[in-house]
Amino acid sequence: MMKKRGINFVICILGFWFLTLGTCLAAPVGNPAGPVLLHGKYPTKFSLQTEVVLKRKLESGSAGQMRFSGTFYTGKVSLYLGEKLDIYGLVGVYDGKVKDFISTAFIIDSKMDAAMGLGASYVLHEWEFANGICRLGADAKYRQYEPDIDTVKFYREATTVSDTAMTFKEWQLALGLAYQYKNFIPYVGVKYSDVDAHIKFTQGTNDRTDNDIASDNTWGLFYGADVLVQDNISVNIEGRHMDENAVNVGLNVRF
Repeated sequence: MMKKRGINFVICILGFWFLTLGTCLAAPVGNPAGPVLLHGKYPTKFSLQTEVVLKRKLESGSAGQMRFSGTFYTGKVSLYLGEKLDIYGLVGVYDGKVKDFISTAFIIDSKMDAAMGLGASYVLHEWEFANGICRLGADAKYRQYEPDIDTVKFYREATTVSDTAMTFKEWQLALGLAYQYKNFIPYVGVKYSDVDAHIKFTQGTNDRTDNDIASDNTWGLFYGADVLVQDNISVNIEGRHMDENAVNVGLNVRF
């Protein structure tokens, strides 16, 4: 009975993940004080994540402050080395929007395109507390994507552009504290996240280029929780604030 409920729960989460496909900048942190899933025949974990970034401010040397919003859907494959180190790769798709580009005149919509990255999490310390387990952990990751430009609006009117290019590179470091009590694992932490972005396109005879785009605020807070559905399956929800407003929902399976 328990196994059947777990399978039904996974199907619901997968359905939610695919239904939201087609709706980000700054990667979800996840629980850096894991691992949560210790049961499985192999030291591997597969995750599906849906991330929605409602707003993130970017700073440009030539354009001033810009706003970013968008979505990111990814698969995450992890390899556990011992019970403390988790090395992982990220492969997914990305779609986003940049507003206020060049003196607030342009709005840029990108096409959904591939994104990839890599990272590692490590449990720094673990101790028992009030019938549960506290873990202090760290996470570091790098993510990159080069989406094509779909449409460009000039003062809210569509305009014809050519010779387009967008590149986003992101580095993120996080430190988090988690508390595991039975099948519920809330966590909270602080992160440093910076972006190196480049945008260019030609509008008529004018070349619009900005090679100096970075995060307006590099420090942020994150908080979330993992819930164990079974010993080898968990779901995750996470929110992030200060440097961005974002939410992430994920499903984790260890084989």
